[in-house]
Amino acid sequence: MAITDSQKVDYLFKKVGYGVTKTDTNANKLAPNESIASPLLLRGDKVWAEAAEIPSVKPSADTTQVKLYTTVECSPDITATQNRTWKTSITDWIPPEFGSTYLVSIFIHDSNDAAGADIISNKVFVTGTNNEDEWFFDYQSGVLNFIGENLPNGKSFTGKSVYISGATYDGRFGVGDANVTQQINTDLTQEIADRQAADTTLQTQIDFITTNTDPAALDSLTEIVTAFQDADSAAQIASTADLATLEATLRSDLALPVATVFPAETFVADGTQTSFTLSNTPAGGEYVDVYINDVLQRPDIFSITTNVLTFTLTPDNGTDVYVKYRYADYATNQSIPNNSITNNHISFVYNSTQYTGDATTTDYAVPLGHTVHSVLVIVNGLILPPTDYSISGTTLTITNAPATNAVVDFRYLPI
Repeated sequence: MAITDSQKVDYLFKKVGYGVTKTDTNANKLAPNESIASPLLLRGDKVWAEAAEIPSVKPSADTTQVKLYTTVECSPDITATQNRTWKTSITDWIPPEFGSTYLVSIFIHDSNDAAGADIISNKVFVTGTNNEDEWFFDYQSGVLNFIGENLPNGKSFTGKSVYISGATYDGRFGVGDANVTQQINTDLTQEIADRQAADTTLQTQIDFITTNTDPAALDSLTEIVTAFQDADSAAQIASTADLATLEATLRSDLALPVATVFPAETFVADGTQTSFTLSNTPAGGEYVDVYINDVLQRPDIFSITTNVLTFTLTPDNGTDVYVKYRYADYATNQSIPNNSITNNHISFVYNSTQYTGDATTTDYAVPLGHTVHSVLVIVNGLILPPTDYSISGTTLTITNAPATNAVVDFRYLPI
């Protein structure tokens, strides 16, 4: 026989009216006497924020949102009729509404022997054996109730326990602020558009300078900025960081040397010495200022070979020789450090790709060269952590297939 209507009504009354689990018939335990909470999935603190990431087929291993349980040994509810109700002490089991494979399996087997419980001869089925011995499992509270008039036909509970296999939700709980999420997406889209426009303008100006300017003329930051402003009289330079970025880019495009700043040096002449060894090697005599007793000397008064400064006349005894590296930008000639300028010299390019989930597809095409740290994966407005997907070549694989009709958005950061 099927479950009686009175049993069903008693379950609904207790569940909806009192928010508790039905553990016995109404004759044995009235609704006010039920004590195991079983709230509907309406409370904000119990909303499954990542429910869309639960696959339609129960996975074979744990995921970020799904935790598997095999043969959990239950404890009897001593407040209910003997052997009528069993508790897992685990909440938020995933119900079959996510897919039929999430239906829990129930076994009756020797106590303290979980390893031997999961065999067909120990299993009891939800529909019973046509002897009014059906069972019902409350997925929210994790409580099993033999809801039929009789306990499972042909099963002895002496020295036995009930074991349950299934899966629980292991993702984030709580309701996100949809307005905040929308504002973040709007701000991100605007920021990308602004950066694209700014980078396009900057690259146009750089191209103008590198095409129309003699590199020899650009021997200081001030002259570089002047050339930049000549390229576009309306150009705005926002900060010192922007100037440094611009200078580094121009020096790369114009094959200018990278600056190395050396401190000034001081010597005391002894009346016989004409040569002085510097601590650093300048590019030549034009790249230092030499003072004797604070009087600047003409370059034809001295010469520099590697790091040796030699005077054509011998400085008097006790005179102060002061050497200042004249142009920090040209103090030494060095190659540009590896990885110091990237993305075609700050010509950033932002792109995005949109897909619609089908609860099956996990592999998506992405441009070559990206890693999980340069691609934002957004599913229904929620940004996935990099641990939830991987990239190999031009294929991005999401661990759990996005649900049917889920909005899947890839945002590519500059590389």
